[in-house]
Parts: sequence; structure tokens; C-alpha cells
Amino acid sequence: MMVKRWLIVPTLLLGMTSLLVARTTDRDDDTNRPPALGATADLSTAPRVGVDRPKPTFPLYERDKRVHGLKPFQALVDAAKPGDVLRPPPGNYAGPVVLTKVLTIEGDGAVTIDSGDRGTVFSVQTDGVVLRGLHLTGSGDSHDTDDSCLDVRGHHNVLENLVIDNCLFGIDLKQSNDNILRKNKIRSKPVDLGVRGDGLRLWYSHRNLVEGNEISDSRDMVAWYSNDNIYRRNVARGAVIRFTSCSPATTSWSTTVSMTTPWACTSCTPRAAYCGTT
Repeated sequence: MMVKRWLIVPTLLLGMTSLLVARTTDRDDDTNRPPALGATADLSTAPRVGVDRPKPTFPLYERDKRVHGLKPFQALVDAAKPGDVLRPPPGNYAGPVVLTKVLTIEGDGAVTIDSGDRGTVFSVQTDGVVLRGLHLTGSGDSHDTDDSCLDVRGHHNVLENLVIDNCLFGIDLKQSNDNILRKNKIRSKPVDLGVRGDGLRLWYSHRNLVEGNEISDSRDMVAWYSNDNIYRRNVARGAVIRFTSCSPATTSWSTTVSMTTPWACTSCTPRAAYCGTT
């Protein structure tokens, strides 16, 4: 009887150990797990979701006196029909401007839009716009509302030969794809580096062409979670160039960086696709 008891106890212990090992193995085995919720979702055609904080409206008396008496550029935009080519008379105009219809605006290097150091100067909130030859200046200085010279919240837009200065952020793309940014000159506000904004920022924006731009005296030129973009023949002086959580390797970078420009590349895969300069 004693022999049978000693045989039963080790057998029970061995069986319990086998169950524990089998259970642990099942938990660690990912091959039988279903994909995580949303892991296989196709977001390429998902509707755009507003991510900006509400932008305040500033009355004229809160803007710099230099814009008092200037004709609002918004009035010209409102009077144009979708698909028109707008060629404003040369001169200075007051911002801000919000564009929600397809227009081509040709400034020919002789049109200035000034927001009087308050808010964002120009906001594109549609697809298929062409902005060319404009001077955008005088944004606010709020990081809470990302005051910029040019917000882009749309696809297939062309932004070309723009002169952008005295702005906290230069050109700010959020969830905006297949745009062309070419031969723009961007400069931040004349303040300490730590409180300047990004000269050029892409956030969840894909397949954009960034070509032949000059960015100086800005805090950063950044791409956050933005894939398949092409950066070609850009010049950056006195700014950090930063790519964060960007993939895949089809994004290419060919940019001249001055000797005084710091370089940063965070969580890029592979690093070589983003951190090379010519």
C-alpha cells in the first residue's frame, strides 16, 4: 500500500507540471492569435479628421497697426468662383485667409498678405489649390494654436515660389497627401531658437514632393509619421532636420545642410533612408 502511494504522488506532480508548461506555451504562441483590432485596417481612403485646436479670431485693433487700412485678401477669395485663376493687383493685403474652394492664386512676387502678428496667415482647407508667388508674413506667436504662415489641410495642392517670413511655423501639413512644395523660402520669427516653430512640418502626410526649398533660422524641419515623401535639393540653414517614426524606405532625402545645422533622426527605419545628405 505504501508503494502505491509513492507512485501516485510523483505522477500527479508530473501531470500538473505538464499542464503548466502547456498553458505557458499557449500564451506565448502568437501564431494562433487573431490580429489586433484595427491592425489590418486600410486607412488610405479614410476621411480626414480635424486635429487642430480651435483658432481664435482677432479683431483688427489687436493686430499690428501696419495692417490697419489694408484691404482684406479674404474678400478677393470670397468673390472668386471655384476653378478661377486669381491674379490680385500688386500690393499689401491683410490676413488671415481661409481657402475652402479650388483656386489658382498667382502673386507674381508682388503680393504680400500680412496677418499683423496674430493667428495663422493663410489656411488651405481643400484639394487641388495652386498658390504661387505670394509673400506671407506676420503670424502670431502661439504654440498652443500652432500659428503659422501657411496651414495645409488637403491633398494635391501646389505651393510654389512662396516667400514666408516673420512666422512662428512656416508651412504646416497635417494629414495632407500628394502635395508639391517647390522653391519656397521660409524664415521663422527673429526670436530665440527654443521658441521658434518648425520651418516645415509634415504630420501624418504621405507622398508629398518637397523640392528646392530654402529654410533658414527656424527651429526644425520635421516629418512625423509621414511616409513615401520625396525631399530633393532643399537647403536648410540654422535648423534641426528631424524625421520621427517614419517608414518605409521609399522615402528619399537629398538635401544640402549647412555646416551649422544640427542633425537629428529619431526612430526611422531604415536610418540610412533618411539620414543621408548631399
